[in-house]
Amino acid sequence: MVGSGAHSDSGLSFICDGRGKDKEEMSQGLSSTLNEVNDTLESYERLTKIVIMNEVWSIENGLLTPSLKLKRAELEKRHLSQYGEWFSHSDSVVWQY
Repeated sequence: MVGSGAHSDSGLSFICDGRGKDKEEMSQGLSSTLNEVNDTLESYERLTKIVIMNEVWSIENGLLTPSLKLKRAELEKRHLSQYGEWFSHSDSVVWQY
């Protein structure tokens, strides 16, 4: 979950195993899941975008702690400049690459 400096929250993720599925098929599935989840949430809890990152999150690249917790501040520091571009897309699923 990110949203610092943005008008709405987004979820950032990376795809571990997308073998056998094309980008469009994965986008449709993620969009459908986003809608299903948002239907169960209060309006202030809902996500407007899912951004599929091209960088794997790891301890080695400084995005995870040794206990595998996400370093949100580091993730936002690296990608804050891209939030405007991501939010300008009309699709609910945005691919970084």
